[in-house]
Amino acid sequence: MKAKLCKVVSVVAAISAIGIFVGCGEAVDEVTNNLRCDDVCEYAVGCGLVDGTIDACDDTCQAAGDDSQTIEDRIESCAACLDFDDRTCDENENLCTAECEGIPPISGNPAS
Repeated sequence: MKAKLCKVVSVVAAISAIGIFVGCGEAVDEVTNNLRCDDVCEYAVGCGLVDGTIDACDDTCQAAGDDSQTIEDRIESCAACLDFDDRTCDENENLCTAECEGIPPISGNPAS
């Protein structure tokens, strides 16, 4: 009886540990998306590519990144391409069009 109880406790502990690691990974991922979406939305709103606020843009961008790994990868690529210090809006747009294409709300048609 004692051996069975130990086995059950071990299985429950293992399942709980897996759940904790998966949950932490998602939390880190969301924080990362927030940072990348901020950069993308600063560009999109600041350069007049989208109407509205950076917060509204960020909400749309973040939700899209959470729903699709493809969009999340594009958000990351777009943010890495953008350079606010040394380039104008036109220069960023010309150099980063491919990287930023398909990111809501910059593009109304998200790729999945």
